[in-house]
Amino acid sequence: MKFYAALHYVQAYFAARTGRAPTTHDRRASAIQRDPVISGAYDDYRYLEDLSRDARYNFSNLQPGHIIYAEDCLVAVKSVVRLHL
Repeated sequence: MKFYAALHYVQAYFAARTGRAPTTHDRRASAIQRDPVISGAYDDYRYLEDLSRDARYNFSNLQPGHIIYAEDCLVAVKSVVRLHL
């Protein structure tokens, strides 16, 4: 859930800035890395994406600390992106 919240913030940013947003996870991640305004959010965004995938396919490895850190990552992504919406 936290990953998709971050994804929607990023999508809103790209839609507002360029009039369109990346259509795949790979393109979105690459666009975040290349964008000088929000590239600082990439590591947190990527952690959320990886955690989302793990939760879906390998949930037995999740620990409470992962969820707590995920909240910190979402806050970080939001704080970078919201400045430019």
